[in-house]
Order: sequence, then structure tokens, then C-alpha cells
Amino acid sequence: MGRQQKVIVFGLVIGLLVLPFNEWAVALDEGSQPKPAGIEQPKATLRGPEVKVKLAGGKKVQGCIIAVDEGVFRVAPRRGGPATQIESARVTRLGFGKATCPGSGESSALLAKQVVGRLNSVKRVRVRTTNGNEYRGAIQWLGDDSFTLLPRNGAEPVEIAYSDVRAAEEKAEEHGALKKVAIVGLVVLAVGVLALCAATGSDCNPGHVALRP
Repeated sequence: MGRQQKVIVFGLVIGLLVLPFNEWAVALDEGSQPKPAGIEQPKATLRGPEVKVKLAGGKKVQGCIIAVDEGVFRVAPRRGGPATQIESARVTRLGFGKATCPGSGESSALLAKQVVGRLNSVKRVRVRTTNGNEYRGAIQWLGDDSFTLLPRNGAEPVEIAYSDVRAAEEKAEEHGALKKVAIVGLVVLAVGVLALCAATGSDCNPGHVALRP
């Protein structure tokens, strides 16, 4: 074997020995590099407030929002238990507590949007926001992310974001409250007249009041 051939063979042997080590080094280097993020979005880890609702008929439900669908939502006890499915149309009062539940906070805004939409048919509502403001009046306009409430005191309309709603409920008509006050007043007046008759010895038969001789 000539000298030139020996050099060629020696070079091939060295190449075959060095190449695997280079591949191992590249593989180790690739394994140490952080993998790029996938296209899948991470699951929501935000915490939402505990919800408290009052339904038509007086029933109250409290817990964590499990799901919000078209016209219905599901609430489960914060400490575990079976979930309750509720129709948004039956809600007369919606409130969010200070306790939090695992899940996306967007569910509370979505639920507030459904309930406020239902209260749109009520003439008088009361809304309390997360910053402590309270408004009473009628809902004037419904938007995708907010709604407008017209205060009953004649003030300018107020725009409120659904995500800022702390509580929303329907209020009884004012004439209903006045009727109750009138009934109470008549009862008090009747009791007063009877007490006066008893004290003066008057004849308290209906239709006339005559003093006894």
C-alpha cells in the first residue's frame, strides 16, 4: 500500500470516529435547549368570584359558576357537591361575593350580561358596581360589553361594563310601596280611633260616634 493510500485510509478512519461524537454533542445540545411553545393556548387559571342568586319564588342558590350557556348557567357549591342548572330568566337578583372560585373570571361577566338582559324588561332595577357605586333606574340600552342605565332621579345615563357588576336586582314598583304605607296608615288610624272611643266611653258603632250620657 502506497503512502498516499495510507493517508486516505487514515483520514477515513478518523472521520468515522469523530462523526458519531459530533452527532452526540448536537443531540445533547438540542436536549438542553428549551422547547418552543406549542400553538395550544394554556388553560385559564384565573379565579372568578362566588355567585349568589335569588330566583323567582324566593329560592336562593350560592356557589361557583361551572358553565354559562345560552339562557342557562350551572352553579356548584364552592366546597364541592352536585351542580344546579338555573335559567337566567328566573333570576331576580344577582350578586358576586368576596370568596373566589377556580375558573375564568370571564364567566361572571357573561352571567351578568345574561341577567342584565333579563332585567331589561323590568321598569326599576338596582345595580351596584365593583367600585362601590349604586344606581337605581331603568336599563336604557344593552351592548356587547356594557349597558346603559337611566337613573330615576333624572341624572345623565350611566354606562356600566358587565365585568364591573357586583350586584343587580329588580325593584318593586313605587306605587306598590305606597300602597303598603297607606294600608299601614289606615290600620294605625283605626287602632287610634278605637283607643279614643274606649278612653272617652264613646259609642264606636260604624257610621257614627256618639258620646254616652
